[in-house]
Amino acid sequence: MPGRVLPGPDQRGLFIAGGWREAEEGATFPVRDPADGSVLASDADGSVKDAVEALDAAVAARKDWAASAPRDRGEILRVALNQARWS
Repeated sequence: MPGRVLPGPDQRGLFIAGGWREAEEGATFPVRDPADGSVLASDADGSVKDAVEALDAAVAARKDWAASAPRDRGEILRVALNQARWS
């Protein structure tokens, strides 16, 4: 896992099985500014089918994740948390 680059916060699709894609049938929903109601962005609106595919991908990745060094897993989670805070 060392050297893996996490996706940036500018992505608005679904990240499933290591790649970005649109939601089923391209569904989206608006993200609005609570101050004035203006649309800031459109995010992917995942369906039940999208959720099942994401869960299946997570189960498939479990063995490799568990086999990686705890320090590497911690670093990946730290970077992801920092990205989430500043996105």
